[in-house]
Amino acid sequence: MSARGDSLLEWVKSQRDANAHQQELMSHWFDLDGAVRAGQWELAWRARQGLLMEAIELFLHERGVRLPGSLDVTEQLCIALDAVAALNPALADTLWDLVLRDGPSDELAMRREVDEMLRVVRSELSIPLSDRLDSIEMWADGVRVLREVAAGMRLTGSDAWYLSAADPSAQLGWYDEVLALLEEQRRRG
Repeated sequence: MSARGDSLLEWVKSQRDANAHQQELMSHWFDLDGAVRAGQWELAWRARQGLLMEAIELFLHERGVRLPGSLDVTEQLCIALDAVAALNPALADTLWDLVLRDGPSDELAMRREVDEMLRVVRSELSIPLSDRLDSIEMWADGVRVLREVAAGMRLTGSDAWYLSAADPSAQLGWYDEVLALLEEQRRRG
C-alpha cells in the first residue's frame, strides 16, 4: 500500500478509536441519567467516573496519545492521568482532584459534582459535552464521518442497511434521523 493509503488507513483506525470513546461517553450518559432518576447515587457516581475517564481518554486520543487497552480500570486511569501530566501537570492535578472525591449522598450534591466535572471536561479537556443529547450527537457525527470515508473507499454497503425495504425513499438517512430525534428531545426539554 502506498504511503498515502497507509496514512488514510491510520486515519480511519484513529477515527474508529475516537468514535469508540464517543460511544462509551454516550453509554455513561444513559447510565448517569437513569441512576439519577432512580435515586441511585452510588450508580450515578460510578457513571460520572466513567464519563470522566472516557473524556480523559478522548482528550489524549485527540492529542495523539494512545493508551494500552484491556487494562484494569484503576490501572488505565493511572496511566491516562500520567499521560495528561506529561502534557499538562496542572490539568492532571485538577483531574486527580475530580477522581479522588468522595461520592455524594444526595441528588443536589450529585448534580453539583456532575456540573463541576462537565465544566472541566468542556473548558479544560475541550470536549463539547453538556448532556446526553450532546453525547449522542458527537457519536453520530463520528459515525457519519467514518461511514462517508468508508463508502468513498468502497468498504460499506447501503447507508440504509437497517431500514425496512417497504419504502426506503420515504425514510431519512440514519444521520438525519438521529438529528431529528435529538432536536425533538431538545424541544421537549
